[in-house]
Amino acid sequence: MKVSLRSLVLTAATAGTLLASTGLVLAADPITERMHGFKGSKHAMAAIRDAMASGHQAAITAPAKEIAAFAARIPSLFPAGSTNDQSKARDAIWDNFPDFTAKAKTMQTSAQALADLSASGKATPAQIKSAFVKVTESCKACHQHYKEKE
Repeated sequence: MKVSLRSLVLTAATAGTLLASTGLVLAADPITERMHGFKGSKHAMAAIRDAMASGHQAAITAPAKEIAAFAARIPSLFPAGSTNDQSKARDAIWDNFPDFTAKAKTMQTSAQALADLSASGKATPAQIKSAFVKVTESCKACHQHYKEKE
């Protein structure tokens, strides 16, 4: 498999940005940690969109894996009643924690599927787009029920 220097640079830059912003940096509390993680996921989604637009399939893998790793941690970042004025978490999270956890698992699974697909190097742009749509849908499904409106 031939990898261009541009793809390597994009992947390295994305990974560095994600490490700094996804909550891999220790946070003082779960609210701060999850806020960093969600912000990192937002940056990862943008990196994936950019990679898709430029046709650099290899640059999709790292941010998709970061989203999957963060999604796996989401339930642990929402201990009962962990909210404050900055948090946009609705009480519905704790009222229906099994559903919230299932939605986080769906996000994890769809992001990992996108990472695996892009890493294969054999996916068509349409397959990548379809997998990406599943990730975005998993985000929206949770936001609709569990995040306060902006």
